[in-house]
Amino acid sequence: MRLVRAGEIARRGLLCWVTVLGSCLTAAPVLAVERPALAETVVVGTFNVRNYLENNRWHAGQFRFEHPKPEAEKRAVREAIKAADPDVLFLQEMGSPAHLEELRRDLEAEGCRYPFSHFAVSADARSGLGMLSRLAPAHAVLLEPRDSTGQVRMRRGIHEVVIPFGTTRLRALHVHLKSRYTDDAGDPDSRAARGREINALVEAARHCRSLYPEDEALLVGDFNTPFEDPLMQPLWAAFAPVEVADRTGAAWTYHHFKSDLREKIDGFWKSRGGRAGVRFESDSLWPEQAAESGSDHRLVTIRIVRE
Repeated sequence: MRLVRAGEIARRGLLCWVTVLGSCLTAAPVLAVERPALAETVVVGTFNVRNYLENNRWHAGQFRFEHPKPEAEKRAVREAIKAADPDVLFLQEMGSPAHLEELRRDLEAEGCRYPFSHFAVSADARSGLGMLSRLAPAHAVLLEPRDSTGQVRMRRGIHEVVIPFGTTRLRALHVHLKSRYTDDAGDPDSRAARGREINALVEAARHCRSLYPEDEALLVGDFNTPFEDPLMQPLWAAFAPVEVADRTGAAWTYHHFKSDLREKIDGFWKSRGGRAGVRFESDSLWPEQAAESGSDHRLVTIRIVRE
């Protein structure tokens, strides 16, 4: 497997604006970082914000073409983020760099500041992967795992972000895996397609760990597959999920409103046998009802502690 890196950043006073093969790296015009890189504890979150883009949708009693995400849903997204208050937040289903910047500026206007942001999207993906951070990333790229023929193995790619944390670095591989929707009658529920993406992610994670053994690896995002599903077994060999539940003890992260099905498909996988001096702790899910989040997902947060 080959990993194609679609873009990269380095901080020189401020992060630069760069656009290379679908990877857009941005920084707000803010010189100070909200929290120092030597913080003892960093809260990291992941949130599928459900079509934060122009999309055909039913709104206000009628079907609308290429309609933006309703303001009430955007407000609910912001309320969930402000309640969770993560230092680093990974976002799925962001439409564009402009949508990410809109969210960042709206949060800042409400007193929740994220000086650094990064957006990455594959060429044939409808939505991209975003990141908001109070810590300056040391590195951020879009990885596109390819097979021996050059074919892309993960439609949305892997959003690799490195955050300095004390004497080590957190290397997050941020993903939004294939949904279960499909028009392929030979692959019901997209199980074969999701299985291929999970295998590609595992291989990419092993490759990154071999290249950067000094970094602490973390898989994060929307896996579109319940964590206990047999499809996830390739992950279990080298990674373990960080268990998270809300104050009622409920651990689901996704609510399919039509069927009322609730599943745990979003969150974090930590490396087995991780580096000494770094501990991953569960935090919470925000809010208790997905319908109140402006999405059909809940925001998941964990704490990373420097010992």
